[in-house]
This record gives sequence, structure tokens and C-alpha cells, in this order.
Amino acid sequence: PVYGDSVLTIQDVYGTPGFCFVGSLFGRLEAMGDALSDDEKNAMCLAPRADPSQAVSPLGPSGGDIGAISEDHGLVQRVRNLEKWLNVPEMKGWLEGHRLFNLGHLEAKQMVGLVEQIIEVLLEVGVVNV
Repeated sequence: PVYGDSVLTIQDVYGTPGFCFVGSLFGRLEAMGDALSDDEKNAMCLAPRADPSQAVSPLGPSGGDIGAISEDHGLVQRVRNLEKWLNVPEMKGWLEGHRLFNLGHLEAKQMVGLVEQIIEVLLEVGVVNV
């Protein structure tokens, strides 16, 4: 987990555009104080788990092969995290226009629509459950 007993464990919970945005995200969640518990914050910060059975590309995860898509895949977890952020009004407003966020140029309702479309496809092909 990212949030623990008075400790933040920095992890890549979004991937694009990288740690600058993720750092700002952790700062925003932390600045919300008691509005969200550590458990609620952690639920919004799923991080992909490395699959030890997969060979690691010399180029790392950006080596071109995204591997098999599953519920634990980084791309799926990112969209699930984004879905949770957009369900918190304070976070939704913060994401809209955020200069470090790759979707920050979109209006919040467009972000929500995009996430809904992606999750609909993931549901259809059986990658995720409700």
C-alpha cells in the first residue's frame, strides 16, 4: 500500500506521464486530510504487481510488449484508479486542467465518458468484473 502508519510508499499508480503527476496525486490525497482514510486512499492507488514468471525486457515495461491483459495489469489498474479519482468530486475538479495529467486537457465529463467506455470494453471481454 501507498499509505501506512505515518508513511508514504511511493509507487507508480498511473504510469503516464510518470512520477511528476503521481507525486502531485499523492500530495493532493494527503492534503485532503481526514476526508479520506488511509484505506480509502490506498483503494485509489492500485499499483501493478510484477509477474515473476514474465521475463523483464532490458528496456523495462516500456519495451513494447504490454503482455497479457488481466485485472492486475498496469493499464487496467490505472483506469480503475482514474475511475475512483473521478468519483471523488474534489479529485475530479483537481484533475480537470491539471498540467501534469495526460487527460487534464479534457473536461471532467469527457474523462468520465472515456473511463466508462474503457471499462465497458474490459467488462465485455471478461478482463474485469463489476
